Amino acid sequence: MRNTSFIFALCFFCLLQSCTGIEGTYVANYHIGTDTVKIFSNHKYAKICYPSNAPKDKIHFIDSGTWSVTNGAINFRDWVDRNGMFHSYDDGPSIFVADIKRNYFTGGIKLLIDYDKEYYYIKQ
Repeated sequence: MRNTSFIFALCFFCLLQSCTGIEGTYVANYHIGTDTVKIFSNHKYAKICYPSNAPKDKIHFIDSGTWSVTNGAINFRDWVDRNGMFHSYDDGPSIFVADIKRNYFTGGIKLLIDYDKEYYYIKQ
């Protein structure tokens, strides 16, 4: 009975974590420059890009749009692909879909950029 309660509590915790906590600041781990995405609780986001050849004290681009979560992925609407790293799923102002990867033991969250190259936005 005790083990069953522990497993139930662990499953409940994982389910609760999968539905909350996406808001925050994420930094990309690739080397084309620095991309930061700020995800706000009002379902808006801002993407701040510092290209690798730009002075660090100057923000080169700020893009924004809205986001939603479906099927374990975050959908960024009006995503602007400034460096050719992202794959959009439509022809208009693009929608970038990033899988949400959670580490339930550490609480860390990553947003997948490129699975093969292991590029992520990592929550700070």
